[in-house]
Amino acid sequence: MKIEMCITPLLLASVFSAASAAAWTGKASQVGDMLYKATGSTSGWSGHAGVLYQAGTDRRVADVTDGRDLHALGTDRSIGSFESASDYWGARRFQNQKAHGLDYSQQVSLKARIDYFKSYNVMYDFNHLDQKGTWFPHNHWWESASHWEFDCVGFVERVMEDIGLDPTANSYESGLGWPLTPSEQMDSSHLTSAPYVLRRTLRSCSNGDALAAQQTIDLTDGSYTNYTCASRYQEQCIDDGSFDAYYDESCAD
Repeated sequence: MKIEMCITPLLLASVFSAASAAAWTGKASQVGDMLYKATGSTSGWSGHAGVLYQAGTDRRVADVTDGRDLHALGTDRSIGSFESASDYWGARRFQNQKAHGLDYSQQVSLKARIDYFKSYNVMYDFNHLDQKGTWFPHNHWWESASHWEFDCVGFVERVMEDIGLDPTANSYESGLGWPLTPSEQMDSSHLTSAPYVLRRTLRSCSNGDALAAQQTIDLTDGSYTNYTCASRYQEQCIDDGSFDAYYDESCAD
């Protein structure tokens, strides 16, 4: 039976980072969102990670896990396979991209990197010595076919770094910080919760009074993007010169 995992409970680094994992929240909706879950409802020390990317007209999760042999990189996983699990931890995106996630060029680059690794054999790195990817050529009869090796969190870190982003400080990836764990990546100061509900109230620019009842908009399908999760007074009253009304926004994550 395949046991989906990335970092085992025996690794000391996970023990210290797992305590807050069960309380984390956030739903994935935008390309580049990073998703996290435990490896079982009773496990707080081992975890799993994946990243949301655009696959044709669908948004799918790319993840590396055990039990897939030379096809450890999967690219057809649904968001729900993470979020519907009882051991779901949550989703994260970069602090400076909280409202909308990656820009279009980054989305294209992310898909290109995932497609690149998908075009090769990929094996799961059980010893976590090649977390962010090492190429193993088939030079000897006793070796497996030529392949890349990653673990789950290392793959997420690698493809993000390849497009110019860095979820986790390098100090977590080597030396005393090794191995990088899913909960450490998720808890990185570079990342924030992915918002999934927008609440906004239309207010008067002159006195701030509400002009209509509060609206609630579901953000999880990624179709609505015109929001900032903050007051838009400056943008919609001052910058556009109208001084009529603005949206006062907040996001639940």
